[in-house]
Amino acid sequence: MLRSVLLAAGLIASVATFSGAQLSHRPIVISSPLPGYPPIAAIKKERGKILIDVKIDSSGKVVSAAVVKGPSILSKVALEKALEWRFNEAANGTGLRPARLTFVFHRGCMAKPRFTPPYRVDIVWCPTG
Repeated sequence: MLRSVLLAAGLIASVATFSGAQLSHRPIVISSPLPGYPPIAAIKKERGKILIDVKIDSSGKVVSAAVVKGPSILSKVALEKALEWRFNEAANGTGLRPARLTFVFHRGCMAKPRFTPPYRVDIVWCPTG
């Protein structure tokens, strides 16, 4: 069973999943600053998916982040922004909580970057001319 909660920003995030007798809680995104598309990456027409593993402390702050996969020209900006993400506070003072963030850089035109729960954002470069 999957329960969802509507965040103040209008985003839906997964709160908990139930599997048999086990209840697992995912950290809920409170704030997810997005990177810009690096100009050099746009010039080189670089695109790709960046996977970043983060550790979140009990207050919801990202205390460490590491790139798992993705083009280096895009990884740097994604890593910098991953460290700025904020999550909900942990229940009962739980220790570090892991999460894997996905940043997808691609060409196309959207009105604004898209956030897809639980931890994916699409960053789009819209070429002109």
